[in-house]
Amino acid sequence: MDIPQVSRAVACCKQLVGHFNHSSKSSYLLKQKQYDLKHKQHRLIQPVATRWNSSYYMMECILEQQQPLSATLSQLRKSDLMPTGSVISTMYDFVQFMKPFVEMIEAIGSEKWASISSVRPLLYQITNKYLLCSEDDSPLVKQMKQQMITKVNEYYGDGCDLEVLNKCILLDPRFKNVSFASSDILLDQLTEVARNRVSVAATASSSHVPSSIAITSSTPVSRHKEGKVMKLLTDIVHTPDDSLTNPSEKVSIELQRYLSDVITDQYDEKGRLDPLKWWQLNGVRYPCVTVLTRKYLSIPATSVPSERAFSLTGHLVNEKRASLLPVTVNMLSFLAGNLK
Repeated sequence: MDIPQVSRAVACCKQLVGHFNHSSKSSYLLKQKQYDLKHKQHRLIQPVATRWNSSYYMMECILEQQQPLSATLSQLRKSDLMPTGSVISTMYDFVQFMKPFVEMIEAIGSEKWASISSVRPLLYQITNKYLLCSEDDSPLVKQMKQQMITKVNEYYGDGCDLEVLNKCILLDPRFKNVSFASSDILLDQLTEVARNRVSVAATASSSHVPSSIAITSSTPVSRHKEGKVMKLLTDIVHTPDDSLTNPSEKVSIELQRYLSDVITDQYDEKGRLDPLKWWQLNGVRYPCVTVLTRKYLSIPATSVPSERAFSLTGHLVNEKRASLLPVTVNMLSFLAGNLK
């Protein structure tokens, strides 16, 4: 957006849209021309300073309504407001280049709770597909790609943030088998989780045993009371003991079992899968990995949900309802956000 060629095109479009938004006569004539020329009767979109995609929609709408706009401005004798050929070419390049990125932010924003695990696959898609230069690119498109590559490297370069994003894609069952994910980055942290679980279990078991009782037998104590059937089959059924397996080996086995698990029946009627609900149902099968999912997958990928909550509360609390108690506002916000 800071490229001079793009900023000039945005300023030209703002001037055009501002004229029609402030003139009822011009808006009426535009509707007549749209009807006569059998164009879609869309209103011109006013851009918002805090949302760059509004500039995209403004340019897209102007490109769609070129013929009615030109006829209307010609009749009003204000043809100087119509973008020139070079500006229209800039708008076309901008719209074609930014279309996949607009689709990405809309896909993330449309989900009620988008997890951070979706960020790394989208970054991979951006850098390995949309930002690759080709011979057919115009000079403006090449410049936009170069600036975007610089920004992506600035925000998501090699470092701690990128490592966290790589861990998140492995913890999301939708992306666990992507080609650029490596399970090695989780092993150290999972091993530490396994050791903590063993130490906590040992502390809990020892705290329930009176100090006057000493266990002299070397036979491991079973944690579960065996039933009569199990007593008859003890010679062929062996219960695994946590103390016989190294924590790192247990973690490796559990991680490989999770990565090889095939997800077949966890999708909803629209073909979507909620990773948090999936872990809620299947977390007991992977106790160590589940600990990390609670830590990482709870991070939101975007601030859209929180902004929606503030917008919703702004509609509830106004000048005529300024005496509402905080408890009442919380209850109303909860009901408005969930009763849909």
